[in-house]
Amino acid sequence: MVNNTRNKRFVFLSFILSLPQLALAQSAQTKATLPLESTAPYSGHLLQTTLALLLVLALLLGLAWSLKKMGFTPKGQRQQFYKFIAVQHLGPKEKIALVEIGDTWLVLGITPHSINTLHSMPKDSLDLHTNNTNPAVTFAKLLERIKSPQVKS
Repeated sequence: MVNNTRNKRFVFLSFILSLPQLALAQSAQTKATLPLESTAPYSGHLLQTTLALLLVLALLLGLAWSLKKMGFTPKGQRQQFYKFIAVQHLGPKEKIALVEIGDTWLVLGITPHSINTLHSMPKDSLDLHTNNTNPAVTFAKLLERIKSPQVKS
């Protein structure tokens, strides 16, 4: 299976690398068959340039698609080791965030210059599913619960 994939990659890459040589050979052949004088010297250049551009774009898209199919790109998104549970903005550049890392929740103070741990607690030690629609009230209640001595740190 692995050897077959390597063979396909080799054939594909050798084909891609031979395209410029094929284009040069075709260009030399067309120059030999064209008459030296033409009635409209710039008549076909715009069409030829446009078609060449479309060919290059098609080759790039085909290459990207085939590299994805061959497995050169990561499959799926990377698993993040952290997850934001709640965020409250305090100012234009300052905020407080509740972050889950593994089995621990961290309350972080975030500024443009630093990130400070304000508190840590075990995962799911707080009930976050309240019926308040105002996020400021919800976060304020969450901070009050964190400050209370009932939560083990």
